[in-house]
Amino acid sequence: NECIGFYRETGEYDKSMESGNQAIALMGEMGLDGTMPYATTLLNIANAKRAAGYLQESLDLYNKVHPIYAARLKADDMYFAGLYNNLSLLYQEMGNFAAAKQQLENALEIVSCKENTAFEIAVTQANLANTCIELGQDYEAKERAEEAIRIFEEIGVDDAHYSVALSALGSLYYMEKDYPNALEVMEKSR
Repeated sequence: NECIGFYRETGEYDKSMESGNQAIALMGEMGLDGTMPYATTLLNIANAKRAAGYLQESLDLYNKVHPIYAARLKADDMYFAGLYNNLSLLYQEMGNFAAAKQQLENALEIVSCKENTAFEIAVTQANLANTCIELGQDYEAKERAEEAIRIFEEIGVDDAHYSVALSALGSLYYMEKDYPNALEVMEKSR
């Protein structure tokens, strides 16, 4: 599993998927099919396939993870939120922003009910803002970007996710031809 992620991050997708195939074969020999470690491996391979551009194969693997989670976890488990976030990234890459938005809303529903998840809520709101922009839902996008920025500033997080929210809001100001606010927000995102 570690090699799957390492090779994915270094762009060595063939090695990543080869490591995934080896892990699945070993798990089969050990009788671990259908377990949580098996689901984690499938998820890692799905992420590698997504990164490599094998989008349909990635979707097929994510769809194998869901029933394992459903059999072993409560519907509001954070593992589901992670799965939904990964699915949203895949749907975005497939150009299906409506499906991506639905997955992000599923994730937000889970993280909003948990304690100490302000960061996760802010990240999800930022991702929803950008997805709404793609869908032409500018009013909702602006609300979500503003909420993400508010949370990031409240918890004192100034990272790439914060910049994503600022960039979304700046883009919306720009589309509204509100250039002074667009410039101010974009400068904060640097």
